[in-house]
Amino acid sequence: MKKIMFITGVLFLLAVSVYAEKELTITDKPPYPKPWIKVPDEHPRLLMRRSDFGVLEKNMDMEEMKNAVKEYKKLLEDNFDGNFPDLGPDEANFDGRKLAVIEARAFEYSLFNDKGEGRLAISSMRNVLNTITYHGMSDVSRPIGQTIFTVSEVYDWCYPLLTNEDKNFFIEKCQELAKRMEIGWPPVHQGAVTSHAGEAQLMRDLFSFSIAVYDERPEFYDWVMGRYLYEFIQPRDFWYQSFTHHQGDGYGAYRQIWDAWGQWIIYRMTGKKVLNPNFGMAIRNWIYTRRPDGQLFREGDCTLENRNREVFWGKNDPNTPYRRQHHIGTATLLIGNFYRDPVLKNEALFYNNRFKDFVYTNATRTPVQFLLFNDPTIGMASNKTLPLARYNPSPYGGIVARTGWDNSLTSNDVIAFMKIGELSGGNHNHLDAGNFQIFYKGILASESGYYKGYNSAHCLNYSKATIAHNCLLIKDPDEIFGYDGKGPLENDGGQNQLKSEAKNYEEWTSGTFDRGKVLAHQIVGDAKKLQLAYIKGDLTKAYTQRVNKVSEVLRSMLFVPTENKNFPAIFVVMDKVVSTNPNFEKTFLLHCQEEPSIDGRTTTIKRVKFGYNGMLVNQTLLPHDARLKMIGGTGNSASSNRFLVNGTNYLPDNFEKYDEEKKEGEFGWGRIEIQPGVSRDTDYFLNVMYVKDADKPAPLQPAELIETDRIAGVKQMGQALIFAKDRDKIKDEIAFTIPGNENKIRVIIAGLAPGKWKIEVNGKSMKSVEATEEGGLLNFTASPGTYKLKL
Repeated sequence: MKKIMFITGVLFLLAVSVYAEKELTITDKPPYPKPWIKVPDEHPRLLMRRSDFGVLEKNMDMEEMKNAVKEYKKLLEDNFDGNFPDLGPDEANFDGRKLAVIEARAFEYSLFNDKGEGRLAISSMRNVLNTITYHGMSDVSRPIGQTIFTVSEVYDWCYPLLTNEDKNFFIEKCQELAKRMEIGWPPVHQGAVTSHAGEAQLMRDLFSFSIAVYDERPEFYDWVMGRYLYEFIQPRDFWYQSFTHHQGDGYGAYRQIWDAWGQWIIYRMTGKKVLNPNFGMAIRNWIYTRRPDGQLFREGDCTLENRNREVFWGKNDPNTPYRRQHHIGTATLLIGNFYRDPVLKNEALFYNNRFKDFVYTNATRTPVQFLLFNDPTIGMASNKTLPLARYNPSPYGGIVARTGWDNSLTSNDVIAFMKIGELSGGNHNHLDAGNFQIFYKGILASESGYYKGYNSAHCLNYSKATIAHNCLLIKDPDEIFGYDGKGPLENDGGQNQLKSEAKNYEEWTSGTFDRGKVLAHQIVGDAKKLQLAYIKGDLTKAYTQRVNKVSEVLRSMLFVPTENKNFPAIFVVMDKVVSTNPNFEKTFLLHCQEEPSIDGRTTTIKRVKFGYNGMLVNQTLLPHDARLKMIGGTGNSASSNRFLVNGTNYLPDNFEKYDEEKKEGEFGWGRIEIQPGVSRDTDYFLNVMYVKDADKPAPLQPAELIETDRIAGVKQMGQALIFAKDRDKIKDEIAFTIPGNENKIRVIIAGLAPGKWKIEVNGKSMKSVEATEEGGLLNFTASPGTYKLKL
């Protein structure tokens, strides 16, 4: 079987290469195997079958559906005849809500056999196609696709009422529109991993069109479904093993919407589930990365950074536009209902209070679609039933850890975001392997940058670059940055990129997008209490895509709740950097939203604007000769230095119009840079952070260095947190001293080989402790003093 699949794959790639030499037309034979998903010989078959009618009609009487039914009836009362007004050559007349009116009419005919509504749906849809314009609209493929999708609903749901002339008219008009889409007609353009092809164009709009008109034009389906099955499934199943999405908080949930649409369309037509069940777990990542202020940890291009978020910190208002219109609300509705997941249904309700809000723009959530997808018999479950930390495995590699699920205005929860980042998703993904973020009563260790304009100077040279994240820089002055003809870009000393995005699974996994490898990870805790979360990774590949400026880059991150209400958590970052030239400048980055302060080797960051009250204290223990400096500022002028790279402040486009006192965007004050005092090949960085309330004075909690030639760690607040310095796990005997005179302290030692370790403290043996294969970590209590460990 594997041999047959291999041969089929080779023939497919050969066919694609031949076809790539000429411009394809819809009458050509598709370069894909014929789809194994078959179209049933009946109507309706798009989003519902006749066998679904009884349940759909019954559900409309359920309490959970009442707001959708109410809005649905309002749409049916609209007298829109399909004729859009002519607004001139510079203004579009496209209106998604009017398309929803036509959708409602077609649904009313199909479900309740109201022929008057069906005929009105057909006539008004014809008028739309004769009068609609998209002048001046950005990403015009989206409204065009939404139009094609609505035509498809009318075509399929009202099929018995269509004349041959109607059918020909709709088919020809939709083909004309499809030729204007980025993906093309036939849909062979753009990549199958990311890009706009991974949105509605294929997986909702052209899916729907090819299914609706299959009786008349079956070759359309062979093109559309053929490409999806043989190019789109594999990279999605591959990535969803990680329980995340690679396009971050701005685009991740949006793209998951379209994966869900494709899944739903096929399932309702055939009963088949084409995506791996991991897809249903990936959407839960947004539950973990949502902070107590209602916002998400920033990751990748953030589409909502350039508008008023109206966060509910200090408001707790479920009706804020940020919350009502967030793509997570639609994604959790679609995916939660598909997998019958009560936790996701609860999330959908969180983002759409009483299920009373509907979306008529591209990522539609219309009343009809709510009636089609929502199952009111699925219960709801709080996210408080979930574990407090989650490991997201390869090809992502990261952990989000929390001390609780309290989303109230006075939440005392601490949340840590730890990313190794094994594989880059490209596109809206950033060069941020090894990044971390910390939230406590405000974002403390943050990202910076401002997404406004894909491929803008700010985007390419700052916000997407490593320098805008809590990562490491190793600067080879001769390294050239730039990709896909963009450049040369600023040399920030960060991670380089060879291509913007992968065309297909094969290119994606060829090594070009490799960034790192998780070496160890462990979570100790459950839904009620978290003891620790630890991850270690090798980031060397992230810094050697174009030049060999390093031979080794390691990062370990450890999050430890303390049970001390005044200082509720400690976060430690341990790094090893070996450069191929001792003169290559090494930098540890720590970003913040408000101006920090430095006192010797101690950094203090506060977040107090907009009602926040958090504070982070970082003590740099390694390098011994560390130098700390602040780079940043306030205001929106070039002199602010908040986006500074090599002497140039890369302000976002039109940034001078941005009023940060009115909008709660997190584009950052700037950063702390920590560097060794002298040049050398190998440097270790050990940064120890704790959080507290900003308005409660308290003495510095000292961090005491623990170090030998093989380990480095810290003793702070009754915790000894120790790391192996090197990549390989320690297998033989090690010895070190933990200072202090307490009776008992907590000891965590990371970087050990698996097995039972014999522990001797001050010459006395204690009970053996086991390190796991995945974690390589010991977690126990003992007294300070001299330690010997032996496997």
